[in-house]
Amino acid sequence: MTRKYSLHKIGFVYTDEWYVPIGIASSVGFYETYEDAQKAQLSYDIDSFRNFQSYDFLRDLMDFYEDKHDETQQKVIEYMQLLGWHENYKKRPYGNDSSSFYWEASLPVGATDEQVAKILELTGASFHKIIEYRDVKEDVYVKMNYEFWGKKAFEKLKEEKTLESRSPFIQGVANKGFYLVTKPAKGRRNARFKSHYDAANLALKIFLECLHEFPENNFLGKNYVAEWSNASFLLMHFLDNCESVVLKAELVSSENKKAIATKLKKIKSLYLLKEGEEYYEIVFPEIENAKPEEIFGLIELLKVKPFEIFTVVTEINGEKVVNYDPDGGTF
Repeated sequence: MTRKYSLHKIGFVYTDEWYVPIGIASSVGFYETYEDAQKAQLSYDIDSFRNFQSYDFLRDLMDFYEDKHDETQQKVIEYMQLLGWHENYKKRPYGNDSSSFYWEASLPVGATDEQVAKILELTGASFHKIIEYRDVKEDVYVKMNYEFWGKKAFEKLKEEKTLESRSPFIQGVANKGFYLVTKPAKGRRNARFKSHYDAANLALKIFLECLHEFPENNFLGKNYVAEWSNASFLLMHFLDNCESVVLKAELVSSENKKAIATKLKKIKSLYLLKEGEEYYEIVFPEIENAKPEEIFGLIELLKVKPFEIFTVVTEINGEKVVNYDPDGGTF
């Protein structure tokens, strides 16, 4: 992986006292330099602090400054006094001991980004972490699209135990659907692939196998090639330059006009081709003759995709990424 800086959300849990970080969560962006990542971190932290909506941020952010409790609270209150935010802080005694006290503070609705940034600086709080990607471990999932394939292909893959219903957590959300699975030498079938290469290769193999076995029972077989994409001109140009995927053209004439119209009617196409125009069909290669870059390039242009590949980072530089915690969340 190219050496880059990634900005990750931090996961938190509430402990009945204050919020405690539990590890890094999903990435919100990648940056070429550390300085760019720092600028983005401050911007995201400001937004997160506003969304925090704490009625006492000094308590809720305690984990960031607990070892400098009195000093930090005093600096924050002095800053709030300087700004005239007198309605947003209160002095509280510890129990019945009036000689010992602490402060409560909330953020005014009209606080500027600069003022919010200063509060973050004084408390040392951040809701995001900059990570330089060096050693990254990932899980890769391939989610098949029923809208593209329909019943026959799905039934075949289920019978072959290649497709199963799963709900992996992707970007912190359960993404329920039917995923390609593999069965290792030991253990149960798994929807997690440890490399994008393996996942893409299996997806490519399944794609071509099902196209050949069920040529009329998928999105491509049920639609005329010019209707496959929202950018049909780009699609036709791309196919015309492919080697393993063959674009066959037939000139419409008085002799074949009726037969071509019947083909279009069979798939309920709205296309009406006139004499002198070309009718197109696609011939897909067998898996051993396919050029993966051509197949994936074609799929990228389709308005209905046969599958979607998700990559979930699970560990960065030895630190596990929190993709889901039932008791926690991010800001």
